[in-house]
Amino acid sequence: MINGNFMITSASGDQLVIEKEDVSRLLYDISGNLSMQIQGFNVNSIYSFLKTLEGTKLKIKGLYQDRKDLSGYYTLNPLAVEGESDKRLKLNLQRNV
Repeated sequence: MINGNFMITSASGDQLVIEKEDVSRLLYDISGNLSMQIQGFNVNSIYSFLKTLEGTKLKIKGLYQDRKDLSGYYTLNPLAVEGESDKRLKLNLQRNV
């Protein structure tokens, strides 16, 4: 899984730290695009922050998986939330070159 907490920064400078314990799945493809699932106590606050940033460019800093640095600039595709009591937030991030 991921090696530690990481930070998401919006174009306007707003920041959100995602704790590694909240990320239940992280996949990336050969182009560097990310698919991430977040669950736990922080889902609602993470969703509220990211919902206003759909379609915008974000900077992710400090994201490592298996010694691979996934930090960089991404465009946030529309969010999906699954589950009622045990909510899961799905993020799809397209890598910007």
